[in-house]
This record gives sequence, structure tokens and C-alpha cells, in this order.
Amino acid sequence: MPGYRCRHGHASAKNPAAPRPKNAYLREDRVLAKLPLLHHVLTAAELAAVITGASASAARPVAPSPEEVINHLRASALVLRYDPRTRTLETGGEHPVRITI
Repeated sequence: MPGYRCRHGHASAKNPAAPRPKNAYLREDRVLAKLPLLHHVLTAAELAAVITGASASAARPVAPSPEEVINHLRASALVLRYDPRTRTLETGGEHPVRITI
């Protein structure tokens, strides 16, 4: 299965200023499965503003593809971080969103 790994500082000649967490290995399919939920939480306020006069249950948008979610994250300049202690995926930004993996 494909995976992602942060290699920042791997080839650096400098010692890190503070202790860093060890590498965390996370399966790609586990992240991809949560992307529609992440997108829903990120865009819930936008969707509520668009839906006027209709109940939320009457307007159920189709779940976005992983590519659409990634494009949204990039357009919003949001970065995802995984915390292995809490097993959560979190966006950066002014109003971070956290989901459990």
C-alpha cells in the first residue's frame, strides 16, 4: 500500500532545535476513506449558506472524490498533520478541523 512520510531534516547537517516525534506510518487507504468527512466538516458553513429554504436532509451533495478534497485543501492553503498519540488527522489554519483515523 502507498504511504507518505515526512523526511524534513533527514539530510540536514544541523541538529534539531527540539526533539521531534518519530516517524508515523499511516496507510493511504485509511486517510482516503476519511477525506469526504473532512471535506464535509470544512465546507459545512459554506453549504449552510448556499442551502436556503431547503432542509439539510433534502440537499445531500455527492461525496467529493479524493482529488476534489485535495484540490480544496490546496486552494485553501491547508496542510494535514497526523498525530499518532491521538490518532487524529488535523488541518492547519485559523480554524483547525480534527478527525479520528
